[in-house]
Amino acid sequence: MNEQGGLSDSINWKTVKKLIIIIIIIIIIIIIIIIIIIIIIIIIIIIIIIIILIIIIILNNIFNEIITNTTNKRHF
Repeated sequence: MNEQGGLSDSINWKTVKKLIIIIIIIIIIIIIIIIIIIIIIIIIIIIIIIIILIIIIILNNIFNEIITNTTNKRHF
């Protein structure tokens, strides 16, 4: 009876080990997914900032041209 008890204990320990390994793998996968999502969000934010900067530069150039054109016309 003791031997059978020992066998069931070892089987239970093996299943527990498998469960622990599966849980650890799931946690690692979740952490990796979260990190990937954070990286994607950061990349999107950087792209948006770059686009905004480009738009600001373009608008600035346009306004500068308009201002220089109007001042040139006033001089002539």
